[in-house]
Amino acid sequence: IDSLVTLLVWFLTVSMSCMNLLLQSRFSMPSGGNVAHLVGFVVLSSLIAAWTQCVLSTCRASAALVDWFCCGMAAGILDIPHAMQEWNIIQAVLLKVSLGIEWNFISM
Repeated sequence: IDSLVTLLVWFLTVSMSCMNLLLQSRFSMPSGGNVAHLVGFVVLSSLIAAWTQCVLSTCRASAALVDWFCCGMAAGILDIPHAMQEWNIIQAVLLKVSLGIEWNFISM
């Protein structure tokens, strides 16, 4: 649902920017700078929205991995030696993911 909210907010923001340009052009001819500004805004805002969705999906997958492990332990599916091995693998995956995504958080 948060993906839909992000898409809706982006769409409304772009729509309002287009509406603003159309209202300005109603009273005078739109300049090339205004159109270029709108195109730049649409491109950059769509890149930021896609970037945010990528980070959100990566974090959601990491949380699902931990949830899977916890459910397996609670249900008794994993025995202790096997669970320790699985947890070490999950920790390694989470470390690799966190090192790969940390610059995205810093730059956002």
